[in-house]
Amino acid sequence: MSSTRMSTAIFGLSTAGGFEAAADWSTLRSPENYVGYGRTRGFASPEGAAPDKPRMYELPARLRLNDWALSGDWTMKREAVALNKANGRIAYRFHARDLHLVMGPAVSGTSVRFRVLIDGQPPGAAHGSDVDEQATAGLPSSGCTSWSDNRNPSRSTV
Repeated sequence: MSSTRMSTAIFGLSTAGGFEAAADWSTLRSPENYVGYGRTRGFASPEGAAPDKPRMYELPARLRLNDWALSGDWTMKREAVALNKANGRIAYRFHARDLHLVMGPAVSGTSVRFRVLIDGQPPGAAHGSDVDEQATAGLPSSGCTSWSDNRNPSRSTV
C-alpha cells in the first residue's frame, strides 16, 4: 500500500442492500465513527494520538467493542488519517451488519489498493460491493468501500 489518505470514515453503520436500506436498530451496537481526531471516539492505539504529526502506531493486544487503532506510520489529521508508508493497518471492533469506510488516494488520479479481513479471515460471502471474496480491492479515486454480512450482524474486528 503506497501513501494513502484515509478520508473521514464512517464505521459501524448497519445498512443492508446498500446505502439506502434502513439500519437494523435491534442488532446495531456500533455507532457512526470517524478516523480524524476532530470527531473520533474509541481510538485505542497504545501510543495515543499525535495530532498533525507523523507517528508509528501499534495495535493493542485486544480491542474492546467500538474501539479502533492504527498500525504503521500514520499522520492523524482533524478530518482524516494519512498513511505515510506502505503496510499500514486500521483495526476496528464493531457489532453491525455492514461497515462502510470512505477513503481515497493521496494523489488524485491514482488508486488505493487495500485488503479487508474480518476476524483475521477474508470476508468470503460477506465481501460487500467493493471487496472480493479474497479480501482484496482497489479504488480508482476517492470513494467509499463497504463490506457486510447481510444475513446476520457480527461482532467482528476488521
